[in-house]
Amino acid sequence: MKDIKVNSNYRSKILLLMFFGAAINYMDRSNIGIAAPLIAEHFQFNDAQMGIILSSVLWTYMIVQIPMGILIDKFGSRIMVFVGVLVWSVTTGLTGIATGFTSLLLYRMAMGLGEAPTFPAFSRAASQWFPTNERGKANASFISAVMFGSAFTPPLVTFFMIRFGWASAFFVTGLISIIWAFLWWKYFRNRPVESSYVSQKELSVIGDTDEKYSPANIRMYALLKYRNVWALMIGLFAINYVLYIFVTWLPTFLVNAKNLSLSKTGFIAMIPYVFAFILVWVFGLMSDRLVRKGWSSIKSCRTLAVIGMTISLSILLAVQVESIFWVILFLSLSLGGVMAANGVIWALPGAISKSNYVGRIGALQNFAGNIGGALAPLITGFIVQSTGSFTVPLSIGGGLALIAILSYLFLMKEQPTLIGDHNLSNDTSKYIDANHSI
Repeated sequence: MKDIKVNSNYRSKILLLMFFGAAINYMDRSNIGIAAPLIAEHFQFNDAQMGIILSSVLWTYMIVQIPMGILIDKFGSRIMVFVGVLVWSVTTGLTGIATGFTSLLLYRMAMGLGEAPTFPAFSRAASQWFPTNERGKANASFISAVMFGSAFTPPLVTFFMIRFGWASAFFVTGLISIIWAFLWWKYFRNRPVESSYVSQKELSVIGDTDEKYSPANIRMYALLKYRNVWALMIGLFAINYVLYIFVTWLPTFLVNAKNLSLSKTGFIAMIPYVFAFILVWVFGLMSDRLVRKGWSSIKSCRTLAVIGMTISLSILLAVQVESIFWVILFLSLSLGGVMAANGVIWALPGAISKSNYVGRIGALQNFAGNIGGALAPLITGFIVQSTGSFTVPLSIGGGLALIAILSYLFLMKEQPTLIGDHNLSNDTSKYIDANHSI
C-alpha cells in the first residue's frame, strides 16, 4: 500500500483549495454579467429583462440557504460542496445552449441551487480547520478569491466570446468547476482528525474544534433572538446589494454608459477587482494581528467592517464624475471597501457561536445577504430601463453601504458566552440577556 505523506501544515493546502473553489464559484456566477451585452443583443432583451436574468441565480440561492445550513451542519462541508459544485457546473454549461428567456432563466435558477452550500460550508470548514488567531486569514482567503475569480473572469470570458461566441465561455467555465469538484472530494475532510495527511503536531496547533453539543434539534427561529445574528444579516444584505451592482452591471455600465468597447471593458473591469483582492488580504491580516494583540474577534471584525464600508461610500462619487479614470478609481475604492468588509465579517459566525452552529448562522447571514444580492441587479435593471441612467442605482448602493455601517456600529455587540453554550432547542429565557438578544 502506498504510504501517505503526513504534513505539518496541511491546512494551508485546504486554504488554497477553498481559495480556488471560491474563485471558480464567482467566475461561474459573474460570467453572465460579462456576457450580458452580447446575450441581450442575441436574444433582443431589454434592460429590465436582463436584470431579471442577472438576478435569477440568487433567487434559488437565497431560498435554500437555511435548509443548506441545516444540511451542512448535519452532513458536513465535504459532501455538500461536492454535490453543489457538480450541479452548478452542469447548469453553467447548459447556459450556453439556452434558446430564449425561459430556458436561460431556468438554467440560472438551477445554478443557484448548486452554488448555495459553498460559503456557509467554507465558513464551517474554516472554524474547524483553523485556530482562532488564523481564521481572519482563512476567511480572507476565500473572500479574496471572489475578487480573484471576478478579476480574471472578464478577460477570460471576453477572450472566448470574441473568438468562439458567448456560449463558449459557459462551456469552459463549467468544465473548470467539475475539475475542482473532484480535487475537493479527494483532499478535503470535514475535520482535521479525519485526514490522513494531518500530523499530530498540526492537530495540536489547530486545537479542539470538535462539536460539544448536538445541533440535531436546533430551532432556526431561536437564532433570530440574537441581535448579533441580526447585525450579520442586515450587514451582509447591504454589502451584497453593493457588490452585485458590480458583479452584474459593471460591464454593461462601462459599455453603454461610458462607451467603452467590449474588448477594453474586459480588461478595465479587472481593475476594481484586483484592488479589492489586495484590500481583502490587507484587512484579513489586520484582523488576525488585532486578535493576537488581544482584541476579541468580534471587536476586530466589526471595526474593520465599518472602515471597509466607509471606504465603499466612494460609489457616491463615481456618479459625479465623467472621466473614466476617476470613475474606475472611485469604483475600485468602493468595491475594495465592500469586499474588505465582506472578508472580515465571514469570520463572525465562528466568533459568536460554537462550531456546530456556524453552518446555520452562516446560512442565515448568507440568506439575508443574497436577498440584497438578488434585489440589486433587478432594481438596477428596471431603473436603468426607466431612466436610461445609472446615477440612481449607484446612489442607492451608497445608501445601503451606510446601513451596513450603522448595523455593525450599533447592533453588533460583544458577548460573554457563545451561541450554543446552551441548548437552543430548549427554553431560551435563561441565556437570552447574556447573549444580547433582541
